[in-house]
Amino acid sequence: MRDERKPRSTSRFNEAAERAAAAAGRLRAPRPGWSPRKKAALAGFLLLGCLGWGSFRKVPPGHRGVVIRLGHVTGESFDEGLHLKLPVLDQVDLMSVQIQKFSAPDMQASSKDLQTVQTSCAVNYRLEPTKVTLIRQEIGLGKGVHESTALQPQLQESIKAVTAKYNAQDLIAKRALVSQEMRQTFQAKLDHLVQGGFVVDEFAITDFQFSDTFARAIEAKVEANERALQAENEVRQAKAEAEKKIATARGEAESVRIQAQAEADAIRLRAGALREFPEVLKLDTIRRWDGVLPRVLAGDDAQVLLGLGGLSAQGE
Repeated sequence: MRDERKPRSTSRFNEAAERAAAAAGRLRAPRPGWSPRKKAALAGFLLLGCLGWGSFRKVPPGHRGVVIRLGHVTGESFDEGLHLKLPVLDQVDLMSVQIQKFSAPDMQASSKDLQTVQTSCAVNYRLEPTKVTLIRQEIGLGKGVHESTALQPQLQESIKAVTAKYNAQDLIAKRALVSQEMRQTFQAKLDHLVQGGFVVDEFAITDFQFSDTFARAIEAKVEANERALQAENEVRQAKAEAEKKIATARGEAESVRIQAQAEADAIRLRAGALREFPEVLKLDTIRRWDGVLPRVLAGDDAQVLLGLGGLSAQGE
């Protein structure tokens, strides 16, 4: 009896163990993954998204986009805005067409009288929008490349060429003319590189630097000119004051002459009137009489006045 029970319990135990192992195996079994079809669909969707995103290129304001296909400049450029391009194959390089500033300090040259001159300039320039593809192909990309490759060398040559035409003193006295000639020469040299590619909008000479000896000579000459100008002004002022006094004296003399002439004319008129109307003199004498009769009279009017004297005595 004991031998028969023992195998039964063992078999039951084995069955329970097998069931537990099977259950544990089911719990540890990995979940089924994505099917190959789903993976392929996801990859295709991602690829299409990347290609779609790479098919557009945005060009910001003040720029142009130069299309480069497989490393070759196609000659096509994009204006501002959103544009379509070939994904992977096309590359769009942005180039600014806004006004940019280029400063060139202390560029050395020699004047006509062999004086060493250091000229500092400031230039406002821009890229011609229709020439950006040619500039990208011939010069390169970027402001730094343009300045180092085109602007700075050509400006240096322009300054040397123009400075050699003028004496050092004339560079200062004719600064506006020198600046205009430098700008024209600079523009011509840039056009020689890329015809119409770079446009010089403003050109200004900010400073001239000469040797110490020449600077002292110029300063001494300026001071001498200032002293001469001051002396000339003083002479001119003294002359003006003398002329003013002469004019005043002439005016006063003329005034006296006119007054004397007026008095003489009045006397002549009065004398003429007395000759024509002698009674006026008598009337004037009567108007001036103070009422006291004279004691002694002479002349044709004595009888009349004596008569008046007698009347006066009788009244007393």
